Amino acid sequence: MGEVHPLTRFEPQFRRIWRKWKRKSTTFHSLRPIHSQTSIAINCGVQIADNFNELLGVFEEKSVRRILFVPLLAGIAACTTLPGVADSAFDSPAFQWRPTASFRYAASYADALQIWKTPEDINDWIGARFEYNASRAMLLSETQRNNSAQLPIFQPQDLFVVPSGVCVDLSRFAVETLRLIDPSTKPNYLMIEFAPATIAGNTLRLHWLASFKREGKYYFFADSKRPGQIVGPYESVREFIDEYTKYRGREIIAFLELDSHQRKQRTVAAKQSR
Repeated sequence: MGEVHPLTRFEPQFRRIWRKWKRKSTTFHSLRPIHSQTSIAINCGVQIADNFNELLGVFEEKSVRRILFVPLLAGIAACTTLPGVADSAFDSPAFQWRPTASFRYAASYADALQIWKTPEDINDWIGARFEYNASRAMLLSETQRNNSAQLPIFQPQDLFVVPSGVCVDLSRFAVETLRLIDPSTKPNYLMIEFAPATIAGNTLRLHWLASFKREGKYYFFADSKRPGQIVGPYESVREFIDEYTKYRGREIIAFLELDSHQRKQRTVAAKQSR
């Protein structure tokens, strides 16, 4: 017979701890939006370590500990890749934020309009519920728009019921909802035109966010790349764009503040090119 792997005799303990770990699988979706990348990495590392500590406690032999030490380090290292710079040309989240604090629950969109009072209320719901729909992103790409009839952008009440969409769906939800609950914040769209990127044969270049103002300063949120985060204050949109260029790691060709998502998109590039 061949040599028995040193972990084989611990199979019952592995199975028990694995079942427990699966029940706690939401751990990695419950990180609060933290601006400090170091803090996020520490939080994530601690959560991994907490689960592995029980696993390591089962074993006494140094050889077994050495076998488990490598995946533990790999897991912690994976957490340190959280976005200081976004990971791709896709507008999907670089990391799925899930606020641990409870948001202001609403059973329906009509109820939400009565319960929510601030951009933070909308943002908390986005962080807890919104899911990026990559298939829809392909259908709304520049390539597909040129080849077929354009898909409609989800109305806020529809996104509330099925919170899955793309950047323009999310920004529409945020802008139109905020205009209803707190118009004094002057909600607006920010449309960004990136240098074109091609994914699965589809050209992607446009990205949408929501903005609002407080005490004369700009704030931005409803970003499908980092749902559940509000960034600001900024003195100008230009200041935000310079920072966002570095975050996304993509060249921004043009940007424009808009009062509607229905404006002709190709007229924008000529107006705010760098």
